[in-house]
Amino acid sequence: MRFERADVTNRAFDRLEEQWREQVTQFGEDFNSFAAPYIEHARGIANEDPPHRTYGVFLLVNGEDRDSVCLSHCNVAELPRTGGKTLRVNWVLLAPKYDYEDTPPELVADIATAFVRESIRLSRGELIPDFRADHIKMRLHGLADKALFEGIASTLKGMERDLRDVGFRGNWLHMSNSTLASRIPC
Repeated sequence: MRFERADVTNRAFDRLEEQWREQVTQFGEDFNSFAAPYIEHARGIANEDPPHRTYGVFLLVNGEDRDSVCLSHCNVAELPRTGGKTLRVNWVLLAPKYDYEDTPPELVADIATAFVRESIRLSRGELIPDFRADHIKMRLHGLADKALFEGIASTLKGMERDLRDVGFRGNWLHMSNSTLASRIPC
């Protein structure tokens, strides 16, 4: 699984809507009522021309068919008391098939792990140079997300060579890139 920015040139958001519309329909639901405000807002951002330099919609895609697994918003900003740039990643929405079916916990863990990995790669400028940042703040949505990501955070704490200051503040998972970050705590 990897991140792909949805923008006006690659029409990735159109592909997401087509895939998710089909998934919702398979469950006898109405796509227009499935997370409508999130979809509409993300569509507007994905269709900006030209795309914003440091804010965008990112899809976690899987395989050669580029199955859209997850939708997120990412932006880079200099925040107070952070000592550098921060990549804010908002974990917004999983594909409908994960909402309407029982999904094995191992698959959900794989998705969450890939999401964190790709957020780290994005913050290191590996995907888009303008998204390079010293720190990462990931917004989670509730106790279930937090419980899932706590296991990932525990693993990341053992990677001090690459990351530091890994921890939670409320529903935000924080971490800093050791190779980029200043020594000012975030």
